[in-house]
Amino acid sequence: MTEIRVGSESPLKIGLLTGILAIIVVLGIQFVLLRELSVFNTGLGLWVLAIEFVSTAALLLSLVFVGSFFSARIQRQSGSRTPWVVYYILLGLASFAAFTLGMNNGLTLDVKYSTYATKAGINFLNLQYLNGAVIWATLILTALFMLSDPRISSVTGSDGKRRFYMHSKLLGILRLLSRTNLGAIMQTTRRRSYYESSSPTPSFDWDVGETPEHAVLSKNGKLQWNDKFPVSSPPFIAWTTIKFLLCLGIAATIANDIALRFVTIQNYLVQTNSTWFAQVQTYLSILAMRLSGTYQVSSTFGIDNVFTFEVFKFVLSIIGLAFAVLGIRLGISLLANAMVGLSKRAFGMSRVALSNLFIIITLPIMYAVLSGGAWVYDVGTSFILDTLAIVLAGIVFLAGYTRTQRILHVKITRIKGIMILAIVLISTITLPVYGTYLRAQSGQYINYQWNPAYVPTIQYTRWAYGLDSVRNASPLLINATGTQSNTLDHIRIFTNESARLNMKPLVGVNWMSIDNAPVDIVYYNGKEYWVSILQLAQAGIANDPDVWRTQHLLLTHSEKVLAVDAATTGNVSIAKIWNLTQTPQIYYGEGGLWQSVDEVYLNIPGFNETYLTGYIGTGSFSGREDSTSPTAPTGISGRSNIGTQTPESPTFSCPTCNLTQTRTLSWTNKATSTFFTGCGSTGKAPATSQIILTTQTHRSSDSSRQLSPT
Repeated sequence: MTEIRVGSESPLKIGLLTGILAIIVVLGIQFVLLRELSVFNTGLGLWVLAIEFVSTAALLLSLVFVGSFFSARIQRQSGSRTPWVVYYILLGLASFAAFTLGMNNGLTLDVKYSTYATKAGINFLNLQYLNGAVIWATLILTALFMLSDPRISSVTGSDGKRRFYMHSKLLGILRLLSRTNLGAIMQTTRRRSYYESSSPTPSFDWDVGETPEHAVLSKNGKLQWNDKFPVSSPPFIAWTTIKFLLCLGIAATIANDIALRFVTIQNYLVQTNSTWFAQVQTYLSILAMRLSGTYQVSSTFGIDNVFTFEVFKFVLSIIGLAFAVLGIRLGISLLANAMVGLSKRAFGMSRVALSNLFIIITLPIMYAVLSGGAWVYDVGTSFILDTLAIVLAGIVFLAGYTRTQRILHVKITRIKGIMILAIVLISTITLPVYGTYLRAQSGQYINYQWNPAYVPTIQYTRWAYGLDSVRNASPLLINATGTQSNTLDHIRIFTNESARLNMKPLVGVNWMSIDNAPVDIVYYNGKEYWVSILQLAQAGIANDPDVWRTQHLLLTHSEKVLAVDAATTGNVSIAKIWNLTQTPQIYYGEGGLWQSVDEVYLNIPGFNETYLTGYIGTGSFSGREDSTSPTAPTGISGRSNIGTQTPESPTFSCPTCNLTQTRTLSWTNKATSTFFTGCGSTGKAPATSQIILTTQTHRSSDSSRQLSPT
């Protein structure tokens, strides 16, 4: 009987092929549909679509490779097919999401493209992507990030087959750590205690071999960290996909700024008939002049060389990106070589680690020296730049010297050590100290600091902000009092919040507030005013009687609109601004102070109305009704839903009671509210009577009033 066994290799291939087929189907259908849109029938639109497709395909491919690999591995270990079910479900959801998002983004872009083209005659794609410069910048930056180490080699593996290998620092250190006994060493160290007998710590067991499959290569008795991987291996493909997504995301983030600066510089170079090489050469000559100690320049030095500085600033940004990538790669290499070199006493790897450390230190110093040409210089700045250049040269020498084997034969005696230390101290301390000494020279401030540093800076600032084009006004114009020449009356001298703080002391009562009131600027009769309609507020003091009064008593004569002159901050009567004959009537509406209570009173016996200072208007509530209702109790004018309450009888009626309806202001119309009054239009009523707030909403022309006890 023949038994057929199917290993995990076949499901792995099926999973990979299924995932790749799903990606092709999703992107194919999406491509056919999106090509029907006008935005993707242009050359630039196709580039945008291609970048989106590449990003989507990279995401889906990472899911396919990782999902297939782990599903096959779990199936081989447990024999269960559940991981494959989960994988195919995730693949379907991811494909659907990619299709939906792709179509949505395409339709959104087409709407913008069509709207701009039909309404304004503008090509949205050319405007958004700078005629394709953003796309090219994204692609070039992504390629540079991906090919940060473009070395490729053909090596024979342990199986005798030749394969193409590429370098990957991250995968190399992950393989180095995963194939060592680092976990056992950490467990042994953790289990040690004061009371236990000390056991020797196991030494590091690195994966050393002669073939490229090992983490550390051993050739002719020399160890070397191996960061090479077959280009067709699943880990390398998965990491390359993830790396591509990261590089594409970083490139897309900075591409707009880089493309805009590049296009601007290139257009100016064409207009001035100059070249990139000429501008860089000019900057390097300025840097050499600064290194030579020259600090006195013309007052227009910054203005004359502003374009050169802008060109090299762009070049420095590219150099900075390159230094960042190089620093990350050298840092990973430093860590790997230091771990193996120190634990195995491999001096060759230790030398590489030390050299990488010096190179990493060199990068920021080199960046600082290169940017030194655009510094603001006084008498001592050149000495600082010279010190940086000396330190840079010394570290570069050490970085190169530690790469050679001569470093192993150097014998440093005490005398040599003292001499080296003296040279380092003299070269790094003497020049900055001398520059500080020159700055402190008495009577040389103008020649040493003001003329070389401050004067060019001031001139550049005036030029950059266009201050030289501002005409100076005579003081006579400012002090003039004519209608057209009174300059100060047309200048707003404080802001919205300043106006609020300025008007706050003018409120005067504790049931009005400007804290949450709107403060606006108005222009009337040739002058600007800050105005604010005060808001009703709760009294903030505990047990203050005004708390109950502002909640339950109908407020009147609380209308207050503050106004101040925007030029002088002087208090101005709002009645004078709008030519009013009385105080403005403001209706504050329902939902304010009365929102938390069920009862509001008016014409309560024993209470008189209290006026705000400066109030001009009617003396008291007129008692007029807005309407009558046949269903209302006898003698009470108003609408339905009016209730009465007495201690003795729920059927008590008051033939002389007046119902106070809600009222609204003539110049504004806000939310309406409902109030009620105590019995007795003459101010005399039974002590037991009380009219409850109705649910109806009415309007009247009278303003609200506040009552206070006599």
